[in-house]
Amino acid sequence: MFFGVFTGLLLVFLFCWFQYYSFPPPNVSNSISFNAKALYIKNKFSKENVDILAIGSSMSLNNINSNVIAKTYGNQQYLNASSWGLNMEETFNLLKIYSKKYHPETVVISSNFGDFQASYQTIKFNYTEEYLLGNNLIKYLKNSNLSQLILDSRLLGLYKNSNTMYQSLKFDTYGGVNYPLSNFQINDKRWKGEKLINEEIDLIQYTYLDSISKLCSSNSMKLIFVQSPFREMYYSKLSKQELAILNNHTSKIENILLDNDAIFVNSLDKTWQESLFVDYNHLNEKGSRLYTEFFLKNLKPRNIKLTAE
Repeated sequence: MFFGVFTGLLLVFLFCWFQYYSFPPPNVSNSISFNAKALYIKNKFSKENVDILAIGSSMSLNNINSNVIAKTYGNQQYLNASSWGLNMEETFNLLKIYSKKYHPETVVISSNFGDFQASYQTIKFNYTEEYLLGNNLIKYLKNSNLSQLILDSRLLGLYKNSNTMYQSLKFDTYGGVNYPLSNFQINDKRWKGEKLINEEIDLIQYTYLDSISKLCSSNSMKLIFVQSPFREMYYSKLSKQELAILNNHTSKIENILLDNDAIFVNSLDKTWQESLFVDYNHLNEKGSRLYTEFFLKNLKPRNIKLTAE
């Protein structure tokens, strides 16, 4: 009898906890952002097709403005499937899943230097695919112990209800997260940014970018790859060595994309004011709007349309 009462109280506690915070996301990775996005997409995007798919790291999650995409292509289905810290290898593996599920016409990746580093995450892509393609959520909850479920529920509850912190998971209608112009909790260290000479490129990530390009080409998906900007004072203070590293990086990207009939837009060709950022490379809402308008306008002279009319 005691066990039955205890179990009942535990279930009541969990119900109240999950109601107050959030239902826990599937345990398909060690990233709360990745897991939360999987849960969000599972709940909100049951449609068979997506016309425009944004994918990648926080450079896509935070720096692409959903409202601009929706306003420009209002009659098209748009999904931002990005999450924190995805490098090119992880983006490639995730794109294989989403291209199979949604058959997008266009894939948009907003990226920066850090997306070509070795991963710090563990993602179970086979579980992710099974989960997104319709398998029962209970299986994925069972992969977590009780303390993990409670922690993930609390974190998601905190992150999805605020957009004034970097960890915000307050997804908009399309899965994006744009940081507000005011009341944002800017971290001084993040504002200052890392020195590029201290960020080590994982060379195999260029191979995975090539694989992304080939996957898009072979499946009739137009790939738009955009180099995301740095805030003006950070970029202007890069040393000659750092500028050489960055220029070499963007040249490699451009050559890979050109070989596979993909499109490269380099936002470093213009200056981006300090007031548009919340740190050295993440934009606020105004910055994301101007940035998205910028790369869409760069497609027009090339007669590139994101979707069929």
